[in-house]
Amino acid sequence: LRHAVTSATQGDIIYYDNGGGINNATWEDEVTGLAARLGITKLNSAPWSSQARGVVERFHSSVLHKAARQRPTYVGQRMDQDARRTAFKVTRAEIKATGTSRLLTSWADFIADIDAAMEAYNGRPHSFHPKIVDPTTGKRRHMTPSEVWDQAINDGWTPDPLPAEEARTLFRPAVRRKVNRALINWIGNEYFAPELEYLHGEEVMVAYDIHDAGSVSVSLLDGRYVCEAIWGGHKRAYLPVSFAQRAKEQRVAGKIQRLENHRQVALAELNPTPAIEPQPAEIFSPEILRAAEEAYARMEPPQAAPAPAAIAAPGRRPAVFVDDASWARWVMENPDQALDQDRAELRRKLRDRNFKDLLEMQGLDVGALSALAA
Repeated sequence: LRHAVTSATQGDIIYYDNGGGINNATWEDEVTGLAARLGITKLNSAPWSSQARGVVERFHSSVLHKAARQRPTYVGQRMDQDARRTAFKVTRAEIKATGTSRLLTSWADFIADIDAAMEAYNGRPHSFHPKIVDPTTGKRRHMTPSEVWDQAINDGWTPDPLPAEEARTLFRPAVRRKVNRALINWIGNEYFAPELEYLHGEEVMVAYDIHDAGSVSVSLLDGRYVCEAIWGGHKRAYLPVSFAQRAKEQRVAGKIQRLENHRQVALAELNPTPAIEPQPAEIFSPEILRAAEEAYARMEPPQAAPAPAAIAAPGRRPAVFVDDASWARWVMENPDQALDQDRAELRRKLRDRNFKDLLEMQGLDVGALSALAA
């Protein structure tokens, strides 16, 4: 849209589908929305009707898709499947190795391709336009879009492109902010202009450049320009933080935090239990040791330990298993006594990777258990 209104002419209506790309506050807000600031009427096409957008859909197919098919990384429906896989593997390998790929189209080449496609489109006769006699061949043919444009100018119509400087401000993202003592706060930066002193406490529209945080453009809510506010006041950083830079800093901070979490988990694996700090050994004198030996000799002899409880006979199923590993060991050693419920539970648990790791740590044969549970 910006290219159209700056290189050709401003329009009265923008015709769009019902998607979220245009049905949002960026377009529709009565103050900061692009439609209000450009004075363009936004018109949505009828829902569930692709024919309502037939002209632009046809343009995509006959111009943009045709230009895209000239590039090796085209991935449309008409691309050969083998060529698609090859291009995918080559680009991913080269990007991983060098950060870019020789198959990818540069931004400058992409713009050049689109410009060339548009020039060819506007220089080709269209059946929608009236017929004329070709000045070169002398044959009748339909007019080209460029010829129709030139004829409209010759008939008295004047294009009204938007000046580049005005477009620079109008196409900036905009937000509402309240003026406080000639200062406007935006993402932690404070912008000052003496003209704002008379707007203390008032809400204004602030348009900003996402890549340049040195200044913001301030307008009243009815669109009247006020001033250019310069970064200053109580600085949060040595340089003002642009919107893009702030977003990048937040992303990097999140990445660092995730790496730190992984680091803590890895360190915990090396030392899963808190270590006990070694204490210095206490050295006793010979006199204390002799007294301790004499006291020990006078002590009564220890009573005999009670006999251990009888252990269940080998092969008999215990009433209670200590853990899953002991249960699995008993099932493997006593397959003839294992119940159908044991096999069903074993099949269910063997689908868990953690359970398999536990069995391997206990020295149990996971393959044998899987065969037993089948």
